[in-house]
Amino acid sequence: MGRTKLLVLAAGKGERLRPLTLGIPKGMVRLKNISLIENIISNANKNEIFDIDIVTGYKNSKIKYKNINYIHNNLYNKTNMVYSFYLALYSYQKIDFDLIISYSDIVYNKSILKKIKNSNKNISVVVDTIWKKYWKERFDKPINDAESCFIKNNKILEIGKPITSFKKNKFQYIGLIKIRKNVLIKIRNKLIKINKNKSKNFDIHKNYFTDLLNYLINQKFTINPIKIKKGWLEIDTVKDYKIANKNVLLKDKSLIVIR
Repeated sequence: MGRTKLLVLAAGKGERLRPLTLGIPKGMVRLKNISLIENIISNANKNEIFDIDIVTGYKNSKIKYKNINYIHNNLYNKTNMVYSFYLALYSYQKIDFDLIISYSDIVYNKSILKKIKNSNKNISVVVDTIWKKYWKERFDKPINDAESCFIKNNKILEIGKPITSFKKNKFQYIGLIKIRKNVLIKIRNKLIKINKNKSKNFDIHKNYFTDLLNYLINQKFTINPIKIKKGWLEIDTVKDYKIANKNVLLKDKSLIVIR
């Protein structure tokens, strides 16, 4: 296994986390006195990943860590994750690394990062197999906030779309992806072409990362799941924050999810 880089997507405003995000980006919200981004960096370092990029946007001056490369999305107020990802790819003069992409509003144990780092699949996506109880704790109407993740023969066929039944949806995407370098180059070239031609089939500015994954599936890219059982949390709302405070422990200057 060659070199691995970590990319943290942290440009969003996190409006559903207000008032916690009134003066800081979502990833700078603190649990047990450690910011979400700081915890991601700590877990990366413990897995011997020291090459870390962060795409900033809202309140970018609040994200200050040593030995980090920053890429700024100055259109953060009207773009989404795919555009932040595109800016990162466009900034890379040479892609000679595998790339792990992490949302900035998630907490996950270092063992999960190790699992995806060690994957030799072209595109790997972490999915939780025991997520339904957590969703019912998070939401009054959990079906409205759950997203599809359909897997067959260990390949993801669809991800990130609304669902109508819990029974059919056995997995939930957590916001952690790995792309091997050769495939990353192909994706970079595709996104540059899409942006240049202003393609109507795919909106590079407005789309979510799951939209990109579905686009890649339709383009015949193989996406494989990395299956986990709990060990992660999403901090998207104030209620999520309260739940997380009950479900994380501080150890060795990092957070451990006990859910």
